[in-house]
Amino acid sequence: MAQLMVENLAAPAQSTWAPSQQQPPIAARYCFGEFRLCSAERRLWRNGEPVALTPRALDLLLALVQAPGQVVGREELMRTVWGEVSVQDSNLTVNLCLLRRALGSDERMIATVPGRGYQFVSPVRLEWPQAETAPAPMWLAVAPFQALGLQHGGQGGRVASLSAALTPAAVEALARLPGLRVRASSANLSLAVDWLLEGCWQELEGAIRITAQLVRTLDGGIEWAGHRDFAAAPGAEFDLQDQVAAWLAHELRGVLAAQ
Repeated sequence: MAQLMVENLAAPAQSTWAPSQQQPPIAARYCFGEFRLCSAERRLWRNGEPVALTPRALDLLLALVQAPGQVVGREELMRTVWGEVSVQDSNLTVNLCLLRRALGSDERMIATVPGRGYQFVSPVRLEWPQAETAPAPMWLAVAPFQALGLQHGGQGGRVASLSAALTPAAVEALARLPGLRVRASSANLSLAVDWLLEGCWQELEGAIRITAQLVRTLDGGIEWAGHRDFAAAPGAEFDLQDQVAAWLAHELRGVLAAQ
């Protein structure tokens, strides 16, 4: 013969419950009177304030509100709340008392149907929580940086590859910005992107000036434009690429975040 159990039914001091054996079947919010019951979070609120319940009393409330207006038998409630665990019949009665006490003046929401079971008589409105969708990422294309007239006799030959190197360096740095997707693009290619980053560079007396602008592809408007001078030290081409990419990422971070 299965051993009968009597649970500790002391009311908890806090309104957060540990999961019991029987989990609610659906993640929904049940609204009735001044109350809102969330099955996924296993919480009951009254006018926005949490209501303390034992785990079994919470399962009992869920079983009743999920069948509003219907008579739920004692055996069915015992099976739903305690599963295969055999407990004394008085556990159901005591948990119903705790539940009605938690409902306060609205305890009449739960009606006793003599000889049949219990019925949740208050109207219940079901709310499905809307899934939060992440905003669609913005797309940015980086066009090759064009070299303007190089100073005769300067370092133009040594840094002529800068035009090809700046684009992948900028793509790598900008791709780290949150919510942004970046790709390289030829200057004249029409892409389904939100922004186009264009730029040019020129060398003057040992310095390289980078000029760039962020263009809205929708209307061709310029969202941002700026320039900065960098030292063209021999043997520091890699550092130059990193500095330019970091400058562009810093400038565009705030501009794109405001969109």
